[in-house]
Amino acid sequence: MFLPYIHVERLGTEETEGILNGEVEVTPKMDGTNACIWWDNGMHAASRKREIVTQRDNAGFARWIFDDSPTVRVLREICKEKPEWIIYGEWMGYDKFVGSIKDYDDEALGRFFVFDVLDTVEGKYLPRREWASLEPSLEKFAVPVLGVLSNPTEEDVLAVAEQNRYMLEHANHNGEGVVLRNDSFVNRFGRQARAKVVLDEYKQN
Repeated sequence: MFLPYIHVERLGTEETEGILNGEVEVTPKMDGTNACIWWDNGMHAASRKREIVTQRDNAGFARWIFDDSPTVRVLREICKEKPEWIIYGEWMGYDKFVGSIKDYDDEALGRFFVFDVLDTVEGKYLPRREWASLEPSLEKFAVPVLGVLSNPTEEDVLAVAEQNRYMLEHANHNGEGVVLRNDSFVNRFGRQARAKVVLDEYKQN
């Protein structure tokens, strides 16, 4: 069944307090639209808030995921093999970029960048190593790891964010920001959480 992805809170909120204690994986925050896929007697897809089909689409994601391209066949195979998984990612748009950043490299268009996997049986988000090591692998679809930092400060994270030019080789600006994950972190409310640093917001604050 469809389960929406957790809201990624800003670094420094109650939801993310303590996330910098330990090994922190830093990935680029892609500026597209949230999407997910799973298998339940066939492939299913959703936007952030609702299940979608080609007749009620979201930025062309259903049109893409229900196609029969080689790329989609790999994703379908993974979903069928792991029906307990919901695979979450950022969809960049079918024929145009759908986020506020319009000058991503051309190769980013029509891409689904996987950033998390929920195991609905275990009721938890899996460490990247568990879903990336599956064969066929989700690693080829995943957002890259910009760095793994040990007990970083906010300044350490900001330094990585300010160097982030992923898929922006021909642009004159950095990426929107970064996302932080710490697989051993559970917040004070007993929930797994991810944190984000959005450069413009961070500098304003």
